[in-house]
Amino acid sequence: MRIYNEIEGKAPEGWKSRKGIKTRKAYLQEKYSRIPRQEMQNTQHLGWKSKTLDHKDGYLEAYFFPQEFARIFMLLWRQYLVFRASLECHHPYAFISFDSRYLGNPYTYNAFSQSYAAGLRRIGLEPNKSVGLDPHGHRHNYGRRLTDAGVDPLIRKKCLHHASLESQVPYTMPSSVKVSEALSQATQQLQLGSENEKTPASFDWKTLAEHGFEDLDPNGHFAGKNPRLGKQ
Repeated sequence: MRIYNEIEGKAPEGWKSRKGIKTRKAYLQEKYSRIPRQEMQNTQHLGWKSKTLDHKDGYLEAYFFPQEFARIFMLLWRQYLVFRASLECHHPYAFISFDSRYLGNPYTYNAFSQSYAAGLRRIGLEPNKSVGLDPHGHRHNYGRRLTDAGVDPLIRKKCLHHASLESQVPYTMPSSVKVSEALSQATQQLQLGSENEKTPASFDWKTLAEHGFEDLDPNGHFAGKNPRLGKQ
């Protein structure tokens, strides 16, 4: 699946303007008397965050993971096109509004967000950005699935369409649940002891505090034989 930049992307079906320009911006202006939605200032505005493109024709490629989602998308896409084709629209955008007040108009981000929130409520969930229950949360989930599956960082960079490897860090950081699970497993391994040391690790306070405080309290103000700043 290709997602074209509507300013720099190549116009569809080999189209070119009377001046020989082949960009989608020229296509919108000459054929539909429209400016790109990236340049609009009202509710029709849509941004383009990615700084990288997958092809000189000015598009991104969508990489589905797990790949079963590609089959699901195609099934839904074909069903959607039946409804899209039933309406005459004076624009080339794929996604449109089926609201009677805006029937056939290009779909807006606000309308999508409202539909997404309504969909969550239909399955008993409330929109909550902090726990990933918002549209952008799927991008983070996608990055984490790639990481959990051991996909190479360079491939993840390509999938997320990032300009640098560092950009993927927020999208591949483990969740709180994953961190807790990892620490629980590490604790169990520590308690069992290593294969070379048959004695299990001790977790009593005296053992834990025996080493490691020299850097924190080198002069013994809080610890040691004669602490100066202990409890009064």
